[in-house]
Amino acid sequence: YPINIDGLNLKEVKDYISEIIQIDDASAEVFVSLKSARLVTVQISGNVNSPRTIAVPAYTPLSRVIAHAGGINNSGSLRNIYLSQSDENTKIIDFYEFLQKPTIITDPLIRTSARIFVPNLGPTVAATGFLARPGIYELKQNKVKVEELHKLTGTTFLPSGSTLKILFYDNDGRTKSRKVTKDEIIYQG
Repeated sequence: YPINIDGLNLKEVKDYISEIIQIDDASAEVFVSLKSARLVTVQISGNVNSPRTIAVPAYTPLSRVIAHAGGINNSGSLRNIYLSQSDENTKIIDFYEFLQKPTIITDPLIRTSARIFVPNLGPTVAATGFLARPGIYELKQNKVKVEELHKLTGTTFLPSGSTLKILFYDNDGRTKSRKVTKDEIIYQG
């Protein structure tokens, strides 16, 4: 039969139901459904389209909280999102990992008194040509090889006879180009 557990925390609910089951029927199955979750405040700042403090249901994924703030703007980093929650150290979330493998580890759940900061966009590289996903990518490491860039763009093979070339700016701000191999480092910050 339905039991009202309004206002109880999970431990109190477990103790209350365990007590009832021990008296009534030890072989019974129990299901608990949550009608609504409590709201928690989250401060989101930095390079989002609508920085503010918002109230969201407890255990809302980070991706949804960022969406509530209008998303990350063009000058914001997807690689270094800072998440501070009251009961743990600040985590740096790499949203590229979430976009490639959406899991609870790559899209953490928000708890009470969370703060989210989206810093400026880091170094980027534009990838064009015969790639699975051409585009502009924010770099994660200080050194990036051509082969790692191919993995980032989802490219598993190159057509035979193709050449790899990078365009870059020299110290005087002029555009230069050079041929590269897949093991060559194209960025070293």
